[in-house]
Amino acid sequence: IYSPQQITGVSGIDLGDNLFTVSSKDTLNKLKAKLPFIETVKFKRILPDTLKVTVSDAEKYACYKSGDKYYTVSSQGWVLEETSEPSENVFLIISKSAELTVGKAVRYKNENEKQKTQEIIKYLNAQKISIDYIDVSDDIDLKAGVEGRFIAEFGTDSYLEAKIKHLKSMTETIEEGKSGQI
Repeated sequence: IYSPQQITGVSGIDLGDNLFTVSSKDTLNKLKAKLPFIETVKFKRILPDTLKVTVSDAEKYACYKSGDKYYTVSSQGWVLEETSEPSENVFLIISKSAELTVGKAVRYKNENEKQKTQEIIKYLNAQKISIDYIDVSDDIDLKAGVEGRFIAEFGTDSYLEAKIKHLKSMTETIEEGKSGQI
């Protein structure tokens, strides 16, 4: 996505820097702050005087809604962009406590909400259920839009894994074209 000139300009690595004191973690944080679509940075030191930097592009994974803005994030939880419309081909996450800043990791004011979000995603993915949205904004009314046709109401996070396994068996037995709340 980014040119080599953009990457080297933002990296903070200068000609003549000591190859052994350059930190890949620091470089990654600098790059992501200015060039958010970078997912990883790898260094290869070629002695005596070369540092090869390889970056990989982040892919859009999910989208948070905050106010009237949408924040697209990578699978690693880094905020990639802010838009006025949700990104295509990603699922929506509805959360009250997510703090979103482009070029930074998603932060939650409520750690419990973060955990519920991660668990729902993990269990739905494990069952190979396609996700349209996840709503964790109410502790006792967790829900998700799935398969492009169902709203799954989980209630609380008790027995969440079992509820999602049961959801999988239900979605497989309901004939195509049918939709509703489960």
